[in-house]
Amino acid sequence: MTEVTADADVATKTVVLVGLSSGIGAALAAHYHAKGMRVLGTSRRDPTAYPLDVNNRAQIQQFRETLQKQGIRWNILILSVGVLEPIGLFLEQPFAAWEQAYRANALGQWEVLHALHDLRSDDATVFFFAGGAMNGVLERYSAYGVAKIALMKMTEYLHQEDPTTRYAIVGPGWVPTPIHEQTLRAGAAAGSNFSRTAAFLEQDPVTHADDAPIFRDIAACLDWITQQPRDLVGGRNFSVVHDAWGERPGAERLRTALATDPDVFRLRRAVPSERAADAV
Repeated sequence: MTEVTADADVATKTVVLVGLSSGIGAALAAHYHAKGMRVLGTSRRDPTAYPLDVNNRAQIQQFRETLQKQGIRWNILILSVGVLEPIGLFLEQPFAAWEQAYRANALGQWEVLHALHDLRSDDATVFFFAGGAMNGVLERYSAYGVAKIALMKMTEYLHQEDPTTRYAIVGPGWVPTPIHEQTLRAGAAAGSNFSRTAAFLEQDPVTHADDAPIFRDIAACLDWITQQPRDLVGGRNFSVVHDAWGERPGAERLRTALATDPDVFRLRRAVPSERAADAV
């Protein structure tokens, strides 16, 4: 199984990475391996990882039992899972397929957390990943988009209900992962996103390398969140590309906002300003 140990001071840190086999999951596994942390990876298909499909309740329980029997307690739980299909108009999709996708993108991930929660170590961190529907309507991707929005709100609930753990959801931006093949397969059913995706995949090959800068930025953002006080970052949605995390310009201003405004990077109804209301 996917596992490594190194120096004693870091070998005690364990990362459980659900969705290890490609894209962001594979890059994060390599990142934590390089830091000397123990990585326990799961995959639906990779025979070198623990078998786990988030839509398979029996596998979730089996994975939990395996960790428990081995006396494993995790420090970081990363749920790097996402499916775009079915793609198209909601009312034209078989509901069973839509429901299964929603479960993979949200419910199944929560079930994994629910099963593994009592195996956490002190000062544990849980990461979910956001998607392109967070700030608008990602047309023809409702099973994916609505589930990602639910993930964001659930992250806030978990922060409120569980004072023992740091919860955050991270938007990685456009990342070169196999998930985009689903859009290409959908063709016209994907609407305008088909041409946008095709153009993105035709960019400079360096952008799509396994060690592309975006993967390093995602890992660095997760490291930064893990190092912050729980009450500062917990229950929030961070953008790898757009936010001033770490030592980026504006970092101090962001930290002040996080410390003083409970609505920053959380799902809220925007209220028109007085000026906008006067103009109506």
